[in-house]
Amino acid sequence: GVPRLLRGGTQVTSQGVPRLRYRNTEVVLNYMKSFTTHRTAGAPRLFTALILLVFAGACGAEVPAGGVPVKTAHDTAAATTVTRAPELIPADLDIVVRLDLTEARAALGPDASEQLLTRALDEAPDRGLARKAVADAAVVWLGLRGADLDTGDRVMVVRARERSEIPDRLSWVQRDTALDGVLRHDNRGRVARDGTATIFRFGARDAVFVSPVELHSVERLMRTGADAERGQPEARGLLSVDYRARRLPPSLEDRYPSLAALVRGIRRFYGSVAVAGDGLELEGRIRCTGPNEANKIIRFLLTLRDAASERAGYTEVLSGLSLKRADSNVNLRWVLRRDSLRELLRRIVPKRRLPNFDLAR
Repeated sequence: GVPRLLRGGTQVTSQGVPRLRYRNTEVVLNYMKSFTTHRTAGAPRLFTALILLVFAGACGAEVPAGGVPVKTAHDTAAATTVTRAPELIPADLDIVVRLDLTEARAALGPDASEQLLTRALDEAPDRGLARKAVADAAVVWLGLRGADLDTGDRVMVVRARERSEIPDRLSWVQRDTALDGVLRHDNRGRVARDGTATIFRFGARDAVFVSPVELHSVERLMRTGADAERGQPEARGLLSVDYRARRLPPSLEDRYPSLAALVRGIRRFYGSVAVAGDGLELEGRIRCTGPNEANKIIRFLLTLRDAASERAGYTEVLSGLSLKRADSNVNLRWVLRRDSLRELLRRIVPKRRLPNFDLAR
């Protein structure tokens, strides 16, 4: 859908930046909807549901909540040992999201938050320890591979509000590790690709749930220390993300060369969501390969914004979105008032995924 936006526009100027204006706004809106309606395996489905929980909360007790600023440079040398559970998320997982469920519960209140979290967990096929751990979590980190979301490869770190649950010995084999205070539990049964092969328990509260394909990478980190290029979303607010951009598959690069060129110009994206007043404040930084690439990215994003704004009902929603270029970076800030956020959720989220709250209040 998005590449169709790159054709058939007329040039205009806004905020001193020349760009094309497109009339096919349905493409933009359908693309926004595709994320919330796409059904993926295991962890990605849970990831999508939890994101909806965070965003809906900012609408008040009628729906779920959100919040966080952005991290600056953190490409440091690899550690020689692992000292924190999130350091077991390997660099090959290019999307890492941090969700602060304690903040979400505070924003929503205990009753509404538990109802929403239960609905979010119902999206995940896993009814085992991973599901129970998230239900009682204070914070969740989820590492995924953007190119293979459907496979369910992931590493999920769950910090319990009090103590992490100990796996039962009938289903899990407990082993010691070379790290002090870290225990390993291997699944005795057959494990699907999007299931949990091994759990590493860090101290009393942290548990790391590892899918089969990622187990080798996590074992390497246990020996050599954290990857320098791993995703490290900022530990602030309700939600933050660190995404390391990759090139499109060759088949898509050949089919959509303009879009492929844009993607090749992106190194990394840092984003955050914070509760601000009666709504949400979204902040992001796109780190590009150079100033020219950053200029192309901001022109493309302004085109998307203008295309969506032409659709009735989206003008006010997008009025709080600002985009600025600073050297090789594109900085974005989007302030969404509560009523605007409710309207946006109504339009892009299927009704069956929203909680049964009175959105009209």
